[in-house]
Amino acid sequence: MIKLRKTFHEELKDLREEVLKIGDLVEKALVDSVKAIVEGDVPLAERVIEGDDEIDRLTVGLEEQSMAVQARQCPVAKDLRLIYSTQFISIHLERMADLCLNIAQIVKKTSQKPRYPTLLELLDKMGALTRELVRASLEAFDKKDLELARKLGEMDEPIDELFKEFFKELTRCSEDETSFDWATHMVLANRYLERIADHAVDIGERVAYLVTGEMEEFD
Repeated sequence: MIKLRKTFHEELKDLREEVLKIGDLVEKALVDSVKAIVEGDVPLAERVIEGDDEIDRLTVGLEEQSMAVQARQCPVAKDLRLIYSTQFISIHLERMADLCLNIAQIVKKTSQKPRYPTLLELLDKMGALTRELVRASLEAFDKKDLELARKLGEMDEPIDELFKEFFKELTRCSEDETSFDWATHMVLANRYLERIADHAVDIGERVAYLVTGEMEEFD
């Protein structure tokens, strides 16, 4: 019985580590996709696109692994919350990866078009803050840090402000017809970053549930 219980906890540890592995890949995709769009780096964007298949594969594998653990061990209470949470978090990470993929695809469409430096600076700042938020959400999950998880909503506020500032700056760019088409694509990139940040906050809410057993919605 003791041996079986140890094996069960090893399986739970494997699930947690697999989530963090996916999270590391998503964080890299985020950094690379933002760098690619700011610098107009098509080869880097293509690497982000190619890497999305690996994230998808790992996400499917994690889901299958978590279902197998649940079927074998019939977990209850906190252990069951962990299994459900790994599935929930992996789904959000996979969606983040898809948004990074979308940003990379924009790079391929816009690398040869006239660029507006101020919008790129805002995207770069937004990308850096979003990365910090994603990293914090993964750390909160790894350490089951309830206090850090509850800070994620606050960390999202500067990203929302940059999101709004982007549209103010966009009105100036829209006066230049040569860069208008490029700017419309940057609007999408801006939105994708904002959505990635929202997914990170959702992960924080799940961490709070994992720790306390109660659902919380962070403002």
